[in-house]
Amino acid sequence: MLREVVLATPEDSVIGNQVAVVPEIPRWKSNRVVLAGDAAYAMSPHIGSSASLGIEGAHVLADRLSQADTAPALDSYRTDRIIRYRQVRRHAKAMATAPTPASYVEHFSRYLNWLNNTAA
Repeated sequence: MLREVVLATPEDSVIGNQVAVVPEIPRWKSNRVVLAGDAAYAMSPHIGSSASLGIEGAHVLADRLSQADTAPALDSYRTDRIIRYRQVRRHAKAMATAPTPASYVEHFSRYLNWLNNTAA
């Protein structure tokens, strides 16, 4: 239904926004300190995934810390989360660079389908 509503909106009625894709943070961990949530993921706000990625990450971090010494747990956390983060970021970039509103809706629909069918 959302797709039909958006596609039925005349192009000249759409207000354009400049969406910036936030660059990936090169390092999340240093010795016994690790970044989590928005501090680690640097997610652009237009996709609305920062909170869910943060909650998922907190769960994964707690699980890893309960099973291993700190250093390996933090390494495992980052290795696991970087995969999910990059998948979400790929969808965010596709939406941010969509050339038309219809293309944006198409990318957003793909993202929602992926999100609903992919375990965290």
